[in-house]
Amino acid sequence: MKSIKLQSLLAALFVLVGCNTEPDVEVQNWFNVYIYPNPVTEYVNLVPGHSGETSLEVIDSNGDYVLRTKVSGPEHINVNLSNHPSGVYHVVFINASETIVREFVKL
Repeated sequence: MKSIKLQSLLAALFVLVGCNTEPDVEVQNWFNVYIYPNPVTEYVNLVPGHSGETSLEVIDSNGDYVLRTKVSGPEHINVNLSNHPSGVYHVVFINASETIVREFVKL
């Protein structure tokens, strides 16, 4: 019975934060953001869809930075999270005209 409740809870959580194994296309104005897979076990792929300079930050559930970098164009960033704890992580994409925050789950 406990495993059924846990599976139902995890399924609801995955739906709530939009978990999947395919690229997650988030469109807000002209700035596309790709985060996949979601949930993550070891590596997460981050692709800012903006062609200009973008600041990219990955923040864990304690508010600590896992990654802070700048990219030019739609670069593919692969982040190793194998040594980081499970939880909800936030990705912040900042370009000249907007800031987009998305979440993913690390199992």
